Amino acid sequence: MMEIRTWRARLGAVVCLAVTLIVGVGSCVITVEEPPPNAEVVVALGYYLPAIPGFAPAFRELDPHAYITTLKVAEQQGYARNPDWDVSGLFAGEEQSLLRYWFECFGLAAKKTRWNPDGSWKW
Repeated sequence: MMEIRTWRARLGAVVCLAVTLIVGVGSCVITVEEPPPNAEVVVALGYYLPAIPGFAPAFRELDPHAYITTLKVAEQQGYARNPDWDVSGLFAGEEQSLLRYWFECFGLAAKKTRWNPDGSWKW
C-alpha cells in the first residue's frame, strides 16, 4: 500500500514539473505569424509589398509595371520584401506566445491572423 502512494506521489511530481515547464517555456517564447504563400502582394520597384486595398493606383504611379500577385509567385520570380516595409512589421502578424499558438492548434483559442483564407489582408 505504501509503495502505491509513493508511486502516485512521484508521478504527481513529474506531471506538475512537466506542466510547469510547458507553461513556462510556452509563455516565454514569442512567435510571429508569417504571411501564407497565397497572401496578395504588389510587385513594384523591384520588391514586393503588402497589397493594401486602395493603394494600387499609387503603386502604379511609382512603377507603371506594378502588378498584384501572390507571395509564392513573387518569391519564385526572384523578388524580395522591401526592407523599409519589412522593418515596420507590415509583413508579420502580431507577436504571440508559443503557449497561445499551441492553444490555437488544439482549438482552445481563436486564431488571430492578419490574412483572410483567400490570401487577402485584414487591414
